[in-house]
Amino acid sequence: MKYLFIVFLMVGAVSAKDYLAYPTNNIISEKIQKAYPRAQEVFTSIEKSFIKSSQIKQALKLKLDEDEVKSFHINFQAIRLEQNAQALPFNRYKKYQWSLDNKGESAQRWISDIDVRFIQGKANEDIQIPPIPETNKKIRVAIIDSGVDLSHPDLKGQFYEDKKECEALKEYNSCLNTNNDRNICYEKFSKIDHNNNGYPLDCNGWNITGKSNPISQITGSANISDNNGHGTHIAGIIGAKNNDIGIKGIIQNVELLPIQVGLSSSSSNEEVATDNIAKGILYAIKNKAQVINLSLGWRINQDSLLMRQMIEQAIDNDILVVAAAGNDSHDESVYPCSYTGVICVASHDINGKLSTFSNYGAHVDITAPGNNILSTYPTDKRSKSFTQDPDYEYLSGTSQAAPHVSAVLARLLNLGFTPKVAKAKLLNGARKKNVSHKWIRFGNLDLKNSITANENLIELASKTAALINISENKSFVFKIKTALNAKVEIESDELSFTESSWELESNSQTQSLNSTIINNSIDKKSYFITVKISAKQFTKKYTLQLNPIMVISSKNKSKKLLKFNLEALQNFDPTLVKSFDNFYDNKNEYLAIKSINDRLMIQAVLATSKGYKTSRPVTLKGSKTLI
Repeated sequence: MKYLFIVFLMVGAVSAKDYLAYPTNNIISEKIQKAYPRAQEVFTSIEKSFIKSSQIKQALKLKLDEDEVKSFHINFQAIRLEQNAQALPFNRYKKYQWSLDNKGESAQRWISDIDVRFIQGKANEDIQIPPIPETNKKIRVAIIDSGVDLSHPDLKGQFYEDKKECEALKEYNSCLNTNNDRNICYEKFSKIDHNNNGYPLDCNGWNITGKSNPISQITGSANISDNNGHGTHIAGIIGAKNNDIGIKGIIQNVELLPIQVGLSSSSSNEEVATDNIAKGILYAIKNKAQVINLSLGWRINQDSLLMRQMIEQAIDNDILVVAAAGNDSHDESVYPCSYTGVICVASHDINGKLSTFSNYGAHVDITAPGNNILSTYPTDKRSKSFTQDPDYEYLSGTSQAAPHVSAVLARLLNLGFTPKVAKAKLLNGARKKNVSHKWIRFGNLDLKNSITANENLIELASKTAALINISENKSFVFKIKTALNAKVEIESDELSFTESSWELESNSQTQSLNSTIINNSIDKKSYFITVKISAKQFTKKYTLQLNPIMVISSKNKSKKLLKFNLEALQNFDPTLVKSFDNFYDNKNEYLAIKSINDRLMIQAVLATSKGYKTSRPVTLKGSKTLI
C-alpha cells in the first residue's frame, strides 16, 4: 500500500479578539490562508511569464490577464458497436487483472509475511469495459507522481514525446559525458526549447525536483526516472500497451505525461513538498493535459491556498482532476481530494465492497478497484509480492483506485464526450452503492454504464461540511449545482428545520440554500443529514455533514463548549481554541492557536482531572496574519 503524503504546510495568524471553538474535522477557516503570497515565491520569472501569456485566469496574484478561459468542446462522434474479428494479443498476466475482468474467483490477502487469507470475489465487480473500440484520438493524461520507467516493455510508446526535444536532450546528455567543463553544455542547451512550452529539453515530461541547468531560470529537469515504483505502477494501470507481453492498461490511445514531484513518499522541506505539486499542475496545464491523476494527498493542516488555486486553474481549463481518498480508514477530509471539482476516489476490493484501508465520507465521489492491483514496476527494481516477474508488482491503495477513474475518463473523452459530460456520465454511471459505501456520493466505477448514463449532473457543490452557527440562530448554508429544474429536500432523524424544501430552476451557477435548526439541542461534533434532489429524469440522494461552530466573545462565553479556563494555559492566552478528540487515549484535548508578532503559534492542551497539561508552543512555518 503506497499512498504519497505531502507533509505540513499551513499559513495564517489570528488577529481577531473573539475566541472560536469547533471540531477538528472542520476547516479552521478559509481566512487562515487568504493573502497567501507563495505564488510569488514558488514560480520563477520565466514561469510567471508563461502564466501571464496563457489562458489561465487571474487568481495567483501575478497580475495575469483577466480574459476568461475559452473552453473547447469535443464534437461527439457516432460510435460503432460492432467490432471486426481479429487476433487478440495474449498478455501473460491478464488473468491476474481482476479489475478488468472479475470472474468471481478468490484473491489472496496477505495478513503478514507468512499468513495469507483468501477473499471470495464477486463476478463482474470490475470496471466493466464494453466491446466498444477506441477512436484514433489520443488523450493526454498527466501523472503527477514519483516518475516513470520509460524503458518498461509494457509502457514503450505510451508516453508523451516531443521528438525534437528528445534529440536535443540526447545531445545534451552526450555533451555532459564528453566535456570536462559542463558550463559549455549548460550554456549551449539552456535556451533550446523546440516546443516553446518554457521547459527546455522536456522530451517525455518534467521532473519538478530534478537537478536544474544552473543557467536556466526553470527549476527541474527532463530526468523523470522512477526510483520509487509508485508512478510506474500508476502508468501501467492507465495505459500499459496491449502487446503480447505482460498486462494491458484501460486505454490504449493515450499519451501519458509523467510529472515527477518527488522520489519518495515524504519531504524534509514541508513547504517545497506541496509547492512542487502546484508547479506540476502548472506544467500539466501548459502541456495541454486533459486528465490529471493525483495518487497522493495531505491533511488540512498541510494544505495551501496556492495548491487550491492551481487546481482551480486546471478545472477552469477543462482538465479533469482525479485524486486518491487516502488509506487511513476514516471519514476525515484529505486534500486535494476534498477540493470542489476534484473527483475523489475510494477503493473497493474484489467483491465490490469498500476496502478495509480506504477512506470514505461525504466528500468521496466514487469507488474503484484498489486491492491487489497488478501493474508495471520499474525494471531496475525487484518486486516483492508478484514473484513471477520482477517487472510487475501487486500494490493496494486508493492510489491504485484513482488511475482506474482517470483511465475511464480518458476513454470517455476518446469517444468524443466533452469533459463536463464525461464527468457527469462517469458519476451517474457508477453501480449502485452497497452498505459498505458509508456516505460516499456514488457507487463503483462502471465504464459500460457510464457510456449510456445521463449527461446532466446534479450535485452538492461543496465537499466540505456545512457549519451550524450555534452562537446565533443555528443557521447553516449549503450549495447545489444543477443543469436541470429540480426539487431539493433535506431530512434527518435527529434535527428539524425551518426550511426543508426548495424548487430550483436549471442554472450553470452554484445556488446557495439556507435553513435553520429548530427545537434541537446541538451536543455532537458532527451531524449527517440527507439531501434529496429530484429532477425529471432521476432522483439522487447525498449525505451532507453539519459541524457546529460557536463564536465566543466577552459577551458570549460558553462553559459547555469550552470545558477549561482559558487562563489555565500558562499565560498562553489563545486567540483561537479548537476542540478535538484524542482517539488513542479517549481524552478530551484542545488545540490553542494565537497570533504573536504576525506568526501563528499553536499549543496542545490536555484536560485532566488534576488540571491541564500543555505542550511547548510551536511556530507554524510561513504563517501570516489570519484576518
